[in-house]
Amino acid sequence: MKKINKKILFIEDEKYQRDLYYKIFTEAGYKFKAINDPKNALKIIQREKPDLVLLDLVFSINGQLIMNKSREKGFNFLKRLKQNIKTKNIPIIMVSNLSAKGKHKAKALKLGADEFLNKAKILPHELIKIVEQILEKEKTTSA
Repeated sequence: MKKINKKILFIEDEKYQRDLYYKIFTEAGYKFKAINDPKNALKIIQREKPDLVLLDLVFSINGQLIMNKSREKGFNFLKRLKQNIKTKNIPIIMVSNLSAKGKHKAKALKLGADEFLNKAKILPHELIKIVEQILEKEKTTSA
């Protein structure tokens, strides 16, 4: 396994998804941290300074999935990250089980996400390739 000196932070409320992404990214050589609560995520992002954030669009609220409110939480968190001087330049990939086409993707990209992906339809090697492309693009634009 090659060692990649890049940190990925995943904000996801589903344990299965956190465990799966941990396996995918650590096996690819990334430093990977997953958290399940967006409430403390901004502090963690500012402290850990990840190279890329994977952000789930839909979160359960007190264990219940309330689609409209939950979706807005994901979009509002993305907006906060992009408005914060300490986090605005961190690349963000929004992930969801909702369609990666149409209004959700358009809104995420408009708010500053670098990509919007459907978790159920992307293969691990495809996800790694997209992350590598975004990190490479980030490296060339910040150089």
